[in-house]
Amino acid sequence: MTGHSQRSARDTEVSPQRTMRRRPGLLALALGLMLSLVGVAAPASAPGAAAAAPGLEITTSTSTLNMTAAGRAITYVSTVKNATDTKVTNVEMSLFDSTTFGTFSYYPPERNELEPGESVSIIATYHVTQPAIDALSVELSTIATGYSTQSGTSRPISARSTPVTLKTVADAKFDYSVAFDRTYTESTMPFPGDKANHVFTVTNTGNLTITGLDYQFSTGRCTFPDAVGPFATENLPIPPGATKTFNLAHTITQDQIDFTPNDCVLTLRANTSAGAIPTPSGKQSALPVLKFRAATVTLTTDPITPDMFRVGADITFRFTVTHTGNTTYQGLDLTGGPDAFSGDGAFTGPAITQFYDLLPGGSGSTTAHYTLTPEDIKRGYLTYAPSAAIGAQKIAIEPITVPSTPTPKLTVGVSADRSKLTQAGETVKLAFTITNEGNVTIPDAQLADLTSTGTGTFNVISGSPALLAPGTSQTFNVEYTASQADIDAQTVSLSATSTGTPPSNWRLPAGNVSSVTLASVQTPSLDTQLTADTDVVTQAGQQIVYTATVENTGNVTLTDVFPETQAFSGAGTPSAFVGQPVTLAPGESASWESTYAATAADLALSSIAHTAAMIGLDPNGAQVSGDPLTLSLDVRAVPETTPGDGEDPDGETPATDDGSNSGGTANGTKAGGSALAHTGSNASNSLGFLGAFALAAGALLLVRANARRARAE
Repeated sequence: MTGHSQRSARDTEVSPQRTMRRRPGLLALALGLMLSLVGVAAPASAPGAAAAAPGLEITTSTSTLNMTAAGRAITYVSTVKNATDTKVTNVEMSLFDSTTFGTFSYYPPERNELEPGESVSIIATYHVTQPAIDALSVELSTIATGYSTQSGTSRPISARSTPVTLKTVADAKFDYSVAFDRTYTESTMPFPGDKANHVFTVTNTGNLTITGLDYQFSTGRCTFPDAVGPFATENLPIPPGATKTFNLAHTITQDQIDFTPNDCVLTLRANTSAGAIPTPSGKQSALPVLKFRAATVTLTTDPITPDMFRVGADITFRFTVTHTGNTTYQGLDLTGGPDAFSGDGAFTGPAITQFYDLLPGGSGSTTAHYTLTPEDIKRGYLTYAPSAAIGAQKIAIEPITVPSTPTPKLTVGVSADRSKLTQAGETVKLAFTITNEGNVTIPDAQLADLTSTGTGTFNVISGSPALLAPGTSQTFNVEYTASQADIDAQTVSLSATSTGTPPSNWRLPAGNVSSVTLASVQTPSLDTQLTADTDVVTQAGQQIVYTATVENTGNVTLTDVFPETQAFSGAGTPSAFVGQPVTLAPGESASWESTYAATAADLALSSIAHTAAMIGLDPNGAQVSGDPLTLSLDVRAVPETTPGDGEDPDGETPATDDGSNSGGTANGTKAGGSALAHTGSNASNSLGFLGAFALAAGALLLVRANARRARAE
């Protein structure tokens, strides 16, 4: 017999290859197995008895021979005895499960050497698994191996125990519930050919795995894929304690609809490794009520003109019955007579009219007649309100009035000459057209409730209250002037309704609201200017005042507008612009100032550049930025002088060249642009130069005149 060997050291699961001690034990085990296969071992004895082997005897016992559920533990004791007259060494034991489904855990034996007559035991725990339960029986056995030394020769010996058979105490049972997968109402009624499902919820309440499910029917009006058959296997198997759901398709027939609830009953069977499980008593599925009896009844008359509404005229009322349910009608009753009329003239049928065997979607008709009286003519109309029923189920019938009931109705439509707004003050031309869609003339038809979601203004250009006959129209031309708030909003809707005065005793229903939506084309824009109160920086400590001016050149209101310094090439840092963020409507402007004190380090530069930009938010919260603007100031340091140095005889300091030949940039330029050269900034220096030149020429002329005078003398 072959089996699955399992060993453990310290209560852990082990594989068949693990033995009590590793050394030559594996070779001994193999040799022992070969000897046992060729009949060297003694014949196996009954469970619990010693099994003779060459020199070794094995006895086994279990705490129980019954397996009741997966996860249970069974104690399995194996004792090996040295029945030889010599010492046996390297004693090892291996445990086997014939199904290989269960597992063993055990402590290793206390020793692996046995003197003659000595024995050693393994107390193992066999863990029952669900596959072992489903196998219905398991054989446990033990193989012992060792080495016996006689006359100085060591030879392997082995023995196998008589198998112990564990049997499953089968408790195969299950429970289930079943339901139709939907609930039907009059608005969701089924029709022949519709598909539905029986939904089975199955719970395995036994200890064997459910491997298959079958369904069967009693007699009845059932239409299923097969009379008897298995379910699809995608949700199988069902282990003990598990719950799974299964669907069984159902095709609805007209017969089932007409006769539900009926005797179409379905039951369920389950299969396990031990065979079929009896169906739980009282578990079955019947079709729900599928029957819905419904109909519509329409009451009409032949066309009647005012000149036909006269004493003695015959009015024909026609009833049209349409089957809107899903069951064959057993009968539909129509009732109506003089008590259902507003008049008291002669009336003929139908007092009761029945319709039989109307199939779904079918229809039938009948008529009734009435003769007009002078009172009917005096009243001006006649009302008929019959009733219908299917058994106790009432069916509503819309009453009819002869002549037709006055139905005053006005509607209004609108068109516009544009779909977009670009600036405040822009005018939109609207045309509101009122139409009489009723069957009576409406006096004083006019516009009402001119409404804008914005803040602009309406002006009615043309159109006045009109008398509108049925089917005629009146147009009102209206101008709408957009406001700045309309432009700031992304859209503005303009709407109106209509009103009028209906005939006496009839109410004019509320007219529709007609509207047009205009989109605003938003173009936010900022224009920035940056200036300074000087053109040139000449000395440390010089105070420079920068002025940033912004204008809203777009078409929407901008908020949180404020300048910010983006770059500064000077050695120091200019102050933040003084002031608060402002809100600017289109065309508005604002200014802020920033100051800077030149430093000694700045005098080593050729120029100082200040770059600033304006930042704001448009009405939608998006950031709007003006183009960055850079203002450059020239740096020309003036050297310090000692008192008396360079003074002329009159005590005046002669003019010095302060490098004014290169002019500073007084106005800012867009970032990346070049500034225009500044000219005429040192006119006084040029005049001084010319004066000095004139004085030198005069002195030369004076010297020459004195020389000529001396020669003459």
